[in-house]
Amino acid sequence: MSIVPLSEYGKEYQPPKGVVSEEVKKIVPVETTRALSFEKYINKMTQLMVDNPPAKADAPLIAEMKSIGIEAGQPFPMKNFSPELQKKLNAIPEEVHEDWIAIQTGKKESEMPVINNWIVFRDVMGTYGTNYDQRAFIAFIGLGANLAEDAIYPVTTRDIEGNPIEGTKKYILHFDKDEIPPVNAFWSLTAYNSKDFLVKNPINRFAIGNRDDLKYNKDGSLDIYIQNTDPGGDKTSNWLPSTQEGLTNLTLRLYWPKESVLDGTWVVPGVKKVK
Repeated sequence: MSIVPLSEYGKEYQPPKGVVSEEVKKIVPVETTRALSFEKYINKMTQLMVDNPPAKADAPLIAEMKSIGIEAGQPFPMKNFSPELQKKLNAIPEEVHEDWIAIQTGKKESEMPVINNWIVFRDVMGTYGTNYDQRAFIAFIGLGANLAEDAIYPVTTRDIEGNPIEGTKKYILHFDKDEIPPVNAFWSLTAYNSKDFLVKNPINRFAIGNRDDLKYNKDGSLDIYIQNTDPGGDKTSNWLPSTQEGLTNLTLRLYWPKESVLDGTWVVPGVKKVK
């Protein structure tokens, strides 16, 4: 598959070399956004609202925002507020950020279903209506998401006992024969570090799933070994390298999930620490 200008169709096309400015190279989206003050964040948003008008369903919220000076194309009147209120407003982004981290790491209860310490997104994925908190949280942990009918992504940072999944320890995710993720397409399990980046490892394996050459147990069950060292032997084929230290975040991706996933009949098993 290729994309070319229509004028170049059928020809041997060589795309121009892209140029990225040195200043742009320094941008780390999560950190850059997190560093914005309340005023800068709101002003950026109101600029974007000019070319990205809100939906009709957003009208009540837009009216509330306008009542406190948040309006498309207009700078936020921060200077009109008292120093005390300015301080409180500037504290909001970091408070929300820390609140979401607490939900993601299991330190705070989530409004989403939690099954065996996996947060399971079903009804709230891919289409949000006026559930702004949910849409923002999905953007925080994954930027965007498919509809549940296309993919479901259980996530966890905790084992079955509720303890953090730590890179220095060894874990097993065991699926009984009738627990193998029921999908029409494929499934995979990915390990990230505490900053949600992929984990460097000696075999360059960043995800594992039913498209890999997995070794099933004699009874048809399956064990995935989550640890930072090679378990050796036949277990290597089922090894998902974890972080060398710190927290390990796990995401199970179920593409084109079957009805048992959508209706909650299928339950994702908990991650067990190797004693």
